[in-house]
Amino acid sequence: YAMLYVDEAFEKLFPDPLTSGIVAAVHDEFLVCCPIEYEEQVKQILRDGMLWACGLFLKAVPGEVNIESGPDWASCY
Repeated sequence: YAMLYVDEAFEKLFPDPLTSGIVAAVHDEFLVCCPIEYEEQVKQILRDGMLWACGLFLKAVPGEVNIESGPDWASCY
């Protein structure tokens, strides 16, 4: 569900699909690519999407979202 939320938000923010998008998704992790000037907006979209999806299934505990960013995937770990 979070992926659908994020994808729809990205379509609105980036009309050209080659500008950015979800590169990979594994379980509860997304790897996205976007222009650096959109970094904060993209982080907010990811946070909102993940928390929205968590709220659909996790009723008794709050969801938690951690977002890392960097020039490549390796620098985020």
